Amino acid sequence: MQPEKLAGTEFSAVLGAEDVAKGLYRLNTVYGQPFGTDKDGLRLLANEWLTALAEIPPAMFASAITDWIATEKKWPRPSDIRDKSAFKVGVAAIRTGTGAGVHERRLQPVDGMLNYPYMRSKIRANKRWADFLDSVHPTVEHNYFVEATFGEHSAVLEVPNEHRKEFILAKYSERFAKHFGKPVAVRVNKFREYDRIPRTST
Repeated sequence: MQPEKLAGTEFSAVLGAEDVAKGLYRLNTVYGQPFGTDKDGLRLLANEWLTALAEIPPAMFASAITDWIATEKKWPRPSDIRDKSAFKVGVAAIRTGTGAGVHERRLQPVDGMLNYPYMRSKIRANKRWADFLDSVHPTVEHNYFVEATFGEHSAVLEVPNEHRKEFILAKYSERFAKHFGKPVAVRVNKFREYDRIPRTST
């Protein structure tokens, strides 16, 4: 499986034309074509949106579109999408400030992180694991947890090699017990087919 088919990326440097086009298509599907806008007008609209919203991360842009569709009855302006995005950033900051334990680099990635396709682990489908992974550095999730899968239940992780197993147990055994209220077992399963992912240096 190629990296782009994994469960989403953590960061991206800039919003792209394709991201905006997808967002406008979704809005068009729900609200219909903006009044008086032909194909050339839609291209101009997309360019204006891209210019106005270029610094918003693609994932946050898509999430703001989703929020808008869920709560509003008409087409948004770029400033409306910016407001939705700002609200989501504010919620994330509140979670961190109130002790929810979100790692600061998930909210404020450093420049070196912005051009790398950090991948999010599939075990995030489990809410307790998603909360735990929010508390670790994105690079750790990407390099050590993305390929992890559950064994017979969510307190058993299977990983592709001994290095991954030893790192996870050495660094997180105590935090697992505190977070989950019980130990987490980590074992190597070399027979499972794991997704291939890009690597960062650690």
